[in-house]
Amino acid sequence: MNDIHDTSLETLKLLKYLIENNSICTNQLNTILNNDKSERSNLRQFKTIQYFFKKEFDVDIFEKSSRGCYEVVNKEVLRQSLNFADKKELLSYVKILKEILPNYYEKLDSDLKNEIENSSQKSKELYYFHNNPLEDFSNNHLLKEIEQSITKKRKVNFSYKNINYTDAKPLQIVFMEGNLYLAILTNEELNGGFKFLRINYIQEYKALTTEYNETAIISKAYEFLREFQTPFAWFDSDYKQVKISITEYAKEFFKLKKHLPSQAYKELPDSTAQLTYYVTNYMEIALLVKKWFPHLRIIEPIEWNERFKSEIKQYLESDK
Repeated sequence: MNDIHDTSLETLKLLKYLIENNSICTNQLNTILNNDKSERSNLRQFKTIQYFFKKEFDVDIFEKSSRGCYEVVNKEVLRQSLNFADKKELLSYVKILKEILPNYYEKLDSDLKNEIENSSQKSKELYYFHNNPLEDFSNNHLLKEIEQSITKKRKVNFSYKNINYTDAKPLQIVFMEGNLYLAILTNEELNGGFKFLRINYIQEYKALTTEYNETAIISKAYEFLREFQTPFAWFDSDYKQVKISITEYAKEFFKLKKHLPSQAYKELPDSTAQLTYYVTNYMEIALLVKKWFPHLRIIEPIEWNERFKSEIKQYLESDK
């Protein structure tokens, strides 16, 4: 899951600083990131890096040396994270930045941008990126208004597909599956008020003078944004375990690659294989099973197995 706004670029800047230096103090973040945000706001980039490397590599990047100051450790892992020649995925994101948000690409540190450009040029002969088609987005004025309302934590009014929303709390701009979305908390009861809204469909967006505070529900929403797996994930919902059987043909494709972050692959004694996922609702897993049909079959929950079979039956009957 891929959020493309100022914080993404600032995280890259911070990574570069950590690689080039042996220590860091949180009161330096304004200078390092060249912004005027609060220390608390900048700490999010710091904590994002700390969280990512601990979760993905089980590696600690910082060791506390004094109040607010840290020694930078495991620098080789950090260096590898910016080894652009080995990171074709990053080059793909650079392409997205250039095409959708060129103004943000220009804000990158010049040395960092040169390194990316050089690696990108060398990689053109080796890699071809066949991304999802990018939506036609040209309303930079709207995007700027949304960014400012997020930065200043201002409540907003707007309309979306002929529905009016008032006093909503914009949280983050999210890029996924070729589209730009606004993650936002509304006053609706369904799903705790949380929504992913296509920015291209937002109209009459107006930031209010009223600010919103970071409540428990907003903190929970930020945590959800770090962990959600698909656009169909439910915010205010517990995770449900799903078990899936997999054919011999498809085993190698799931053994080598996770198709959702929560995927666990297990070889069984009878030489078959089983996948386990943790999702918030049926739609999150149904799309994957449909994509790989007939090589995946839902085992548990049983009611989801029955629902999937019913949908296939209805489809076949409608085609008569």
